[in-house]
Amino acid sequence: MFFLRFPIRSNFAPFLFLLVFWCTYSASAQARTGILAESPQGVSIDLSDVEADARRLPDVTRRAALSREPNVKEQATALLVRRVMAAQAKAQQFDKDPVLAAEVQIAVDRVLADAVLKDIDRKSRPSDTELLRYARTLYDAEPERFNVPAQTRARHILIPRSLPDAGAKAEDIRKQLLNGGNFEQLAQQHSTDYGSAAKGGDLGFFSKGAMVPEFEAAVDALKMPGDLSPVVSTQFGLHIIRLEARRAAQKRPFDELRDTLVNQAANSLANEARQKAIEAIRADIKYHDAVIKEFAQRQGQTPGPANSR
Repeated sequence: MFFLRFPIRSNFAPFLFLLVFWCTYSASAQARTGILAESPQGVSIDLSDVEADARRLPDVTRRAALSREPNVKEQATALLVRRVMAAQAKAQQFDKDPVLAAEVQIAVDRVLADAVLKDIDRKSRPSDTELLRYARTLYDAEPERFNVPAQTRARHILIPRSLPDAGAKAEDIRKQLLNGGNFEQLAQQHSTDYGSAAKGGDLGFFSKGAMVPEFEAAVDALKMPGDLSPVVSTQFGLHIIRLEARRAAQKRPFDELRDTLVNQAANSLANEARQKAIEAIRADIKYHDAVIKEFAQRQGQTPGPANSR
C-alpha cells in the first residue's frame, strides 16, 4: 500500500497535537464539504484532508493512488483515527505540557516554512526563455561533463557450458549465421542471456571496460558492422558476437540534454533564492549566549538513558 500506516507509539504525541492545532482552524463538521468519513464524536475527514496528506507523494504516484477507491477509504480511515486521538489528547490536556506544546509549534513551523520556501521557488523561476538561456550557459561552462567516450554496439548469443556438446552447438549456430541465418531469431531461440535475447541479442551501446576482457577483445577484433566473431569463451559461457556499430567519442548535443539542464537551472536558481532568504534572516538573529552555555552544560551533566537506570 502506498500510504504509511498510522503507528501507535509514545513519540506520536507531537503529531496528535499538530492535528489539534489545525482542527481549531476548521469549521464544524456539518459545515465542511466533501466529507469522506466521520466518527460518532462529530470528528470528520474531508477531501482536503486526504489531498493534503497525499501531497508528499510525487504527482504521478499521487494521482494513481487516489484514483482507487480502496486507497482513498483506507487513508480517510487512518486520518480519522489520528484526528479522534488528537481530540482525545486535547481533552486530556496533553497540550498543557510545555515540551509537547513546543514540539507542536516546531511541526507547525516546519509546514509553514516549507510553504514559504515553495513560494520562493515559484517567484525565483524566470521565464522559459531565460531559463533556457541559463541552461545553455551551464552546458557551455562545463563541456567536459557532457563528453561521452567511444562506444560499441553489438549483439550476442550466449550458450551455457552446462549444455551437452555446448561447443558443438555454438559452432553450429555460428555456421547458420555465416550461411545467412537470422541473428535476431537465433538469439531469441537459443541465447540464455534472456535480457538481450528478447531484443534479438542486442546489448546496446557500451563503453570500453563495460564487458569482461575476453568479450571485449573479441569485439575489438571485429572491423565492420555485420562481422561475426569466432565462438568466444568467458566466465558466463560461450558467445557468438556480431558487431552492429561503432560511435566515436563525442559531446552529447544540447538538445538531447535540454530537459535535464533546464531542471538543473531551475533548481540552481531556486536554491540561490532560498539561501539568500535564509541568510537575510540569519543576519538579524540575536543569540543569548549565556542561556545557550548554561543549557549545553546542563545537558552534558544529565545522565543518558543507559546511565539513569
